[in-house]
Amino acid sequence: MYTGLRAAFNLVSGWPLPSSSVAILDRIQLSVFEDNDFKIRVHARIQKTIANDAQAGMVSVYYVRPGISRWLYSIIRLSSHFGCGHFELAFYELENRVTFYAVRNILESNMYRLRIRRFNGLRVLSREAEMEIVRRIFCELKLRGIETEFACPQECVSLAIDESLVLAKSREEFKRSMLKRYERISQLIC
Repeated sequence: MYTGLRAAFNLVSGWPLPSSSVAILDRIQLSVFEDNDFKIRVHARIQKTIANDAQAGMVSVYYVRPGISRWLYSIIRLSSHFGCGHFELAFYELENRVTFYAVRNILESNMYRLRIRRFNGLRVLSREAEMEIVRRIFCELKLRGIETEFACPQECVSLAIDESLVLAKSREEFKRSMLKRYERISQLIC
């Protein structure tokens, strides 16, 4: 998480994988609200918990103007799944339909884990902005003729949580809290 090793591993393991139709959004820029421009990166990834014939991937979103030096911002983002995300969405594509199942402000989560309250000047991504980004990504895909949906909360929890990373004694409580979180997200997106 802290060094970018996970990002490097994910990038290397994703290279030989076929790209999904979501890759059409790679490197585009989104404007969300006033003066909030974001870049999108799309990466293929291995996801063991989905059907074998589905293609899995991740959409990484980051500020074009983060409010701190770009060098520092890129160093902080190394802790994300592919080393470039501030905010990430996991998806799989099966039978010409893209299903998103995980949404996470990875940068802020990792800063919280490291007990970093915030960097002076770093722009905070509000929940409202996060949901607007998700809606805009859905819209961009639909404009390009790609069927898009958000998984039901139960599927989100089963796909988004790697149970081996959660302590056994707190696993059920964690799943319940994640289920509530994805129920809220589902209502905001749909």
